[in-house]
This record gives sequence, structure tokens and C-alpha cells, in this order.
Amino acid sequence: MLTFDDGLASFQEIALPILERFGYPAILSVTTGWLDRKDIPDQYRDRLLSADALRHISHSPLVDILSHTDRLHEGVVADPMGNESPAAVARRYQQSSGYESDKAYRERLRTDLAHSAQRLATLTGSSPRGIAWPYGHYNAIGQEEATRLGMVAQLTLDDRPADVRAFPRINRLMLYKVRTLADFEETLLFRRPKPPVRLIEVALDDLTGQSADEVRRWIRQLVVRVRLMRVNTVVVDPFSRDGRQVFFSNSSIPVANDILHPVLHQLQTSGAIHRLLLLLPANVKSKSVFQDLARRHPYDGIVLTGDWAPGDIAQLRDNFERYRPGMVCGVYGNDRAAGCSDFLLHTVTVGEAYSHDIQALRPGPGSYVLIRFPARPSPSGIESAFKELRQANIRDYGIVDRTDLNEPNLLRRVAVEFSRHVPPDRKD
Repeated sequence: MLTFDDGLASFQEIALPILERFGYPAILSVTTGWLDRKDIPDQYRDRLLSADALRHISHSPLVDILSHTDRLHEGVVADPMGNESPAAVARRYQQSSGYESDKAYRERLRTDLAHSAQRLATLTGSSPRGIAWPYGHYNAIGQEEATRLGMVAQLTLDDRPADVRAFPRINRLMLYKVRTLADFEETLLFRRPKPPVRLIEVALDDLTGQSADEVRRWIRQLVVRVRLMRVNTVVVDPFSRDGRQVFFSNSSIPVANDILHPVLHQLQTSGAIHRLLLLLPANVKSKSVFQDLARRHPYDGIVLTGDWAPGDIAQLRDNFERYRPGMVCGVYGNDRAAGCSDFLLHTVTVGEAYSHDIQALRPGPGSYVLIRFPARPSPSGIESAFKELRQANIRDYGIVDRTDLNEPNLLRRVAVEFSRHVPPDRKD
């Protein structure tokens, strides 16, 4: 099935004649708020279908027209520092009133989707049977409101094959970096090799009470480290080390600094990160804090640390998946909970007198090794740790991030070892 988003004029000019020539059906998803030619993003200006053109296309038996929302194909301010996130999933933030309530958020989605459905029904003569979520971002609340309006089929960009068992979600592939027929086949069949996991765990304690400018400077330095080390997975700890404070707005635990969303947003938009994971400790007394964490922030999964029971993990996972369907769940070195998670993480502390903990660990498939270096590790300690990784043939690994890695010589040393290590039997 071919799908075309946004409602570009090139669909009528280029794609539709080819579809008609070969008798191939397609889906066209239209952002109805752009049909009136107001408030159009610069990259779409003078490139969109007109209302008359859309009405003409609707007569084609090959084209099914769906909603791409009315005005949700944009970002909204989602934190006190002014960062924007996709409007379909973000809770709006205003300096005067704070974060958007659950009720206001649901009403905003309901109003937008109803207007889009009505506009398409007026133009085409029939209500849309589905929706393609802008940027591929969606959650259970949006799904509920779309379904209530008759938009049962829901097109996503989740990175997994389409499966009838997932209906009404229909996962799609975006074809990019496809240069040959072999590339096309590998992409279509999900056979393209996945890169090794390169992970860092980041704590936010240094940002307690810091000003917005100091937070921005810290985030810029973090993004530099991530890029130099070719990191593709980041675990962010939103709780203070003592567990008494958090770094996000909530209703039950004191806030050290409401900066989690800016950190996640800048990492997400850096272009280097495949997965953003939130670290969740088991010793948090108020479990309601996880609800506030889940609904207001961008993430691709969670990582659990501490003594979590499998039943608690399943319940927590269901809660987070409501706001991020298809997310992953990892557990820190807790084999008892392995059946409730997608991967395990094992931490190895490296001292100056290097021990062979990594060789003894021998993690299996679906496991990552996380190295914890001492303050200002020596070059020999760094080299020994990564040599041990190579000898143990460990493919997926990471380090616990440290602020002293901002020192150029130390950062360069870690970055070189961290980014170049690949098991000897691979040709990545």
C-alpha cells in the first residue's frame, strides 16, 4: 500500500497519473487546516493541493482520502524554556497557567479531529475512514478520539512491520537512503542490519537550581559528547540521586528544576539518537509521579532499576505505553524480571586496577553492558575497558556519562575508543 501525506500538489501532478497507469491504489492524507492557505509552514508554501483539486481527486476509485489532522501538523510550546513538541502528543505549556490539563488536552484533540473530518466530508462527500498521525507521533488518547469520529484505521511510522494483530494501527515505512533495488528489498522486509547499540546514561543532578542559560549550556555540551561518541541510545535519569527530588513538573515530589523536557527535546532533535529511555527507580514512594512523567515527555522506552516485581513492571509498562505505544522496556541486571522486559543492562565499575568483570559477565542476546568509569579515568583504564569488550565479543554497550568528559583530551580519548569498537567478526 502506497501512502502520501500532507496533501502536496505533486500528488495530483506526478503520483496520480502513475497510479492510474498501473491501476495501483493509494492513500492520500490531507492536513485540512492548510487548505485555506493560512498559516502554512514555509516549506509547504505554494506546494499544496487546493480544495478544488482535492475534490477532483476524491472521484478517483484508486485514492482513499484520510485525515492528517486539521492544525496538529505543527509544534506547540511544551516546557518553560520554550521548546516545541508535536501538537498531537504534547501538553501545551503557558507561563501564565502552566501545563495543559488532561481535560483540556483531550478537548483540543477532539475539536481538531472533528473539524478535519467535517472539512473532508464537505469536500469529498464522505467522512474519512482513517488518520495518518503527523510526524508519526500518537497516543491512546488521540486514538480514542479519532475512533469516536469514525477514523478507525490509524497510520503510524512505528519502526516495525505492519501486523493485522496491531489494527487499528497500521505501521508504515518511510523510504530513505534507498539507492538500489537490493536496498529497497532489505528495507521492505526489515532485513537491513541494525547498528550496534552505543548508549550513555545521563544524570541531571548538576542542573539543580541552575538558570535557563546554564541549562542550555549544559545541554549543548551533552549533545556535543553524544555526537562525538556516535551515541544512538540515551538513558536519562529524571530523579535526583537521593530520590527526594525530580526534574519534571508533578503533583507529589519536590521539583529540583523543571528541565527534563528541554533535555529530552534537544537530544531528540539532535539527529543522532534512535532511542530516548527514562530511568525509573523502584524506591519511589509516590507511584503517581510516573503518570506525570509518562504523559508530558517524549521517550521511546523505560529502563527499570531496583527491586521491581514482574507484576509491577507489567502495570507500569501499560501506563507508559498509553502515551507512547510500542515503547520498549529494559531492566538493570534483574534476571528475575527479564521475562517482562525487552532487554537487560549490566553495569561494570572500572577501577584503576582493572579487573576482568566484563569477561566474567558474558551477557547474552538482548543485553547491554554499561561501563562506569572513576573520576578522571586514566588512558590505560579506558583502553583496558574497551579491550575487554572486544575480547568478550560484546556488540552493544555504553558508559555512564560524566561532566568531566567535557575536558577535550579525555573526551577525545573516550570518544575514539567508544565509537570505533566493533567485535572483530563484524564489518560495520
